[in-house]
Amino acid sequence: MTIPAIIMEEHHEAFLAWYHARNQGWIKETDNRLIHVDTHADNVVPILRNSIRGVDRDMSSIRHFTYNDLNIANFIWPAVYLGLLSEFYWIRPKGEVSNGKLTRYRVFSADEAETELQLRIDNRETQEAVTGPSAIALYQQMDLTGSFLFRNDAILDICLDYFSCNARPAVPPFRVGVTADFFTEYMANPYHPLRIMPGIALAPVEEDGRFYLCCDSLGMAASGAQRTDAEIGTMISELMDFLKAREITPMLITICRSVNSGYTPSAQAAFIQTKLLTALGSIYDINTMSIEECG
Repeated sequence: MTIPAIIMEEHHEAFLAWYHARNQGWIKETDNRLIHVDTHADNVVPILRNSIRGVDRDMSSIRHFTYNDLNIANFIWPAVYLGLLSEFYWIRPKGEVSNGKLTRYRVFSADEAETELQLRIDNRETQEAVTGPSAIALYQQMDLTGSFLFRNDAILDICLDYFSCNARPAVPPFRVGVTADFFTEYMANPYHPLRIMPGIALAPVEEDGRFYLCCDSLGMAASGAQRTDAEIGTMISELMDFLKAREITPMLITICRSVNSGYTPSAQAAFIQTKLLTALGSIYDINTMSIEECG
């Protein structure tokens, strides 16, 4: 059995990859199980710019939705809402999370337009309160020591930052041109939304009669849980041992680099990717492709 392995740059592109895989018949039409190997849960419930209703009707709509409504933290629950996923297991590096209980959640839309998704534990109160479209998924967080059963009809989703991660993203500096009126308003208002929003550090700059708001890595430098090459090798081997011990043969593998977002250290990304693909190729027959080949 040859397993498709789709490599993407950022994690919201997994949504596009999963629907491409569905259309190719590599995964099931509905009720797939996700094994999400990542330092981050990526389980934010989104408020969308556009309605999610019918977005899965064709790949053109999926692609537009992926790049215009989703981000790197909120792409999983929309796939649950649309019925593509029904189980979601987050595997985090050892020592960074306690093994949680398997919990049943209901994701639903809080508005008729189906732009504001919400999430609640699925109990009687939720069932009585939710009257519109909804979907149910089992969710659990754990590390490789967790005790659980997996079917082979799973999507194995791996982020390279699982093996080495900047605790704070190292985003390249950038600047955005603004109008003179916007610049004046920004300078005059100490409570301007762009001044007080968390995680944003902007410097106003006037240059040759043009106006800019400049960002220097969101005010943060790269830091945190970067690991040595030897430690990375050990973690990859442990993941392979985990997959073999539980006899997990996924239908699809998606691999996210997370370099542009600054989470995977750029100097280590190629090493991690090569070593991971080699390890996966030693236990599975994989066919690698890029996200550009999807839809």
